[in-house]
Parts: sequence; C-alpha cells; structure tokens
Amino acid sequence: MNVAKICYWTSESVDEIVDVINRSLFPKFDCKINLEKLKDRIVYTLVNADSNKSRLKTIPYRLLKGTDLAITYKLIIDIDFNATASSDVTNALIEHLGVTENDLYTFATKNTRKLYAPSIMSLTDIVSKIDNQSQEDVSNTTETIFVLTNFKKHFGASCILYPDVLKNFCKEKNIDGVYMIPSSVHEFLLMNCDEIVSGLILEFRRGTLIMVVLAQLNKPMYGYSLIKELEGKGISIEGNTLYPLLRRLESQGLLKSEWETEATKPRKYYIITEDGKLVYKKIKEHWKKFSQSINALMEVE
Repeated sequence: MNVAKICYWTSESVDEIVDVINRSLFPKFDCKINLEKLKDRIVYTLVNADSNKSRLKTIPYRLLKGTDLAITYKLIIDIDFNATASSDVTNALIEHLGVTENDLYTFATKNTRKLYAPSIMSLTDIVSKIDNQSQEDVSNTTETIFVLTNFKKHFGASCILYPDVLKNFCKEKNIDGVYMIPSSVHEFLLMNCDEIVSGLILEFRRGTLIMVVLAQLNKPMYGYSLIKELEGKGISIEGNTLYPLLRRLESQGLLKSEWETEATKPRKYYIITEDGKLVYKKIKEHWKKFSQSINALMEVE
C-alpha cells in the first residue's frame, strides 16, 4: 500500500496505481485477461467434493470417477522456489475467455506436471529428515507408506492424475500396486499393497498354525523335521514362529516332549497328547463348518 500512497499523493490515475501495484507484487504476470496469455498458467487441483459444495457452485470442476474428489482449476499468477500465488478459475472467468471445462482440463493436463513435477518419498525418509536421523538408522526399516506430492509440496494431491506416475513407482519398487489414501489437498499417502496383503495373510496363517501342527504330531517329531514335513505339504513356517508355538502348546498340555540324547546331536521330540487330540478334533470340526460358510460367501460374491 505504500506504493499506492506514493502514487496517490503524486496525483497518479487509478489505472496507473493498479498497474504499479500489479508490477510490484507480481512482476512476471500480465494482468490483461487474454486466453493466449493465461492458458499456459492454468493447472488443476484436487479437493473433497462434499466439503466444497458451496465453492463448487462458482467454479468449473469435474468429479474424479470412483472417488469423492473433484478436479478444480487454478490460475498461477506467480511461482518461484519459495511460494506460489494463484487464484481460482471461476465460472465468470471461463465465460469471459469463451472456454469450456474440457478446455481447462486440456490446458491443465499439459501445464500441471510441467510446473509441478511429482515427488514420492517414503514416510520413513521424511521422518528421519525431521528427526535428523542418519540414513543408517532407517536403512533396515521396511518401506510401507509413501507420500506422493510435488516438488513445491503445494496442491500435490493432483499428482495422482499424472499419467504413469503410479505405474512407474510400482515398477521401480517391484510391487503389484498401492492403496491411495487422500491426506490433504497437498499429498496422497501410498500404502504398499504387497506389505498389507502379506500382513493380512500372516494374521490368517497364525490362526491356522495350531491346527496344522497338531495334525502332524500323531508321531514324534523334532522341530526341524516338522518344518521340512510342512514345507513338503506346501506350508512354510519359520523356526522363530514354530518353536515358541511348540512350547506354548506343551505348556497348555496339548503336546508333550522328550529329549533324544542317543544321537550325535540331542533333539527334542514332540507328540500330541490325549487332550491335544480332543482339542484338535473340535478345531477340525469347527474349521470344516467355517470353511463351508466362507466358500458359500465367496460363491455369492
């Protein structure tokens, strides 16, 4: 406003005052409303449609199929490393320019990636930078959650609209896919499908291993021989999972053990008890009924 006051007291016209303000605040931007000058400055952003109902009445937009998100448009006034100045593209503006929403989408598809290159970092790396952790501290941490944004960290959620960004990311990480979770208008969270599915399968397997182990121990077996027996039947289990399970089942009275010391290497053999046989029989009956119900549900699906 100091610039405007100087112009006013020196008897400049209103048009000249506005021109001085425009040039001083946004020296790179030509404020004349002209399609040829503006079309290269139109970009798209993503917003929640339900949360922006009132705003969407005054601006052009399109709904993103299969989501509750809307694609809206911004006019970039100025952009540099530190900040971005922008304004909504309104219904009144596109009427003045004589363009449609389809035209805006075409302009924005070309411009947005050019002006806002995508950036994907693991949440582990981001946290390590905030906490000033060394790379060695996080090098062994599994990368499960990633943050998709742009180099400006501004309206970065729109990066999911860039062709092949997610495809190239999955190829680079050698994963089948990602779950996309909108965090804000500035970023999306990407969750590794493989890690999530692996975790769910692990939970499911833990619930069935008791039945599997009891089924195999009608004859005495030591830990490693049981591991190989199960592997031969298509069920893989690691020692650090099996041995605690064997000890727990023994403490519950479902198994009993005996050391074999005559061999070169002493081995601890396990075998099912009478109580264990009774428990196994009941679990197996329940499993059959449960499996039938699950199969029926999946057939309906």
